[in-house]
Amino acid sequence: MLKIISNTTILILLYLLFSCTTKPKKQTIEIAQRIEFKDKFGNRHYQGLLVNGKKEGLWIEYDNSCRVKFIKNYQNGIENGVYIQLKINGSIGWVGNYKNGFRDGHWIGFQENNIIRSEVHVNKEKFIGIGKHYDDNGFLFEEFDYDKDSITKNYPITRLQKRTPWQEK
Repeated sequence: MLKIISNTTILILLYLLFSCTTKPKKQTIEIAQRIEFKDKFGNRHYQGLLVNGKKEGLWIEYDNSCRVKFIKNYQNGIENGVYIQLKINGSIGWVGNYKNGFRDGHWIGFQENNIIRSEVHVNKEKFIGIGKHYDDNGFLFEEFDYDKDSITKNYPITRLQKRTPWQEK
C-alpha cells in the first residue's frame, strides 16, 4: 500500500513540476476599428472594419460620385468570400467569390438590364471548364471550353428560337 502512494505522489509531483515550466499562452488583444475614408469634399471612398490593422468582414468601396462600386469580403486582410461589382447606374456588373485572395468558383457577369452576359468558372484566377456567353436578350450564343482554349459550340443568334429568358426550352 505504501508503494502505491509513493508512486502516485511521485506522479503528482512530476505533473506539477512540468506544468509549472510550460510557458503561458500569450493573450491576443484584438483592436478593431471602423474605417470610413472621405476626401476633403466629404465624398466617401470606402468603409469597413480593421482588426489589428487588417481588413476584416464586409468592405464597401465608392466611386468619385459616392456610388457603391464594389462590395467585398475580407478575412485577415485577404479577399475571401462574396464579391459584387456594381456599374455606374447601380446595376450589378459581376458577382463572384474570392478564396484566399484569388477569384474562385462560379462568376456571373451582367448586362445593363440585369440580364446575364457571361458565366465562367474560375480556379485561382484561371478560367476553367465551359464558359457561356449570352446575347443582349439573354439567349446563349456561345460556349467556350477554357480547358482546351476552344469554342465547343457556337449558336448563331439568327438560328435561335425566339423565347423569353424565363421560358423552358
